[in-house]
Amino acid sequence: MGKLDTHSYDGKLIDRLKNHRDTLKEGISLGKSISLEEGISLPSEVSLTENKIKAFDLLKEKINNTDHNLKATAMTAIDLIKNNIGTGSNVDPTNNLIADQILYILINKIKGSVSFDDISDVFITQLSDIITSGQCAQGRTTRLIQIYFSLFE
Repeated sequence: MGKLDTHSYDGKLIDRLKNHRDTLKEGISLGKSISLEEGISLPSEVSLTENKIKAFDLLKEKINNTDHNLKATAMTAIDLIKNNIGTGSNVDPTNNLIADQILYILINKIKGSVSFDDISDVFITQLSDIITSGQCAQGRTTRLIQIYFSLFE
């Protein structure tokens, strides 16, 4: 299988996401727990940015605990997204999506519903592809949406 040309999806992801609009909105609410484990949640007064940073760090811990050969690259992708929270670097204007919001939603969505061990290969492979062949905003959002669709569609 060849590398994904993320720009072939420019402007097309929004249509595919229409059926998931409520789930995606729900996933970014402040009151949501951001843990990959049940029973751990952050107080609602913590800012959304701080919640995202904590969630991304927890995801990195989960990835680091795997023996996947691409885990270092995947963690670099998480850092790329985390270090650009609230900046234009995470904004995909062609699909009207934001990479840090999608990653945060994914973390919230898998919490309690899916074992990370069961999905780590998809997560790590797609995150790694962000670094190796798609660091632009469209590359970030396309690969994160691929994770979303592979797990929840």
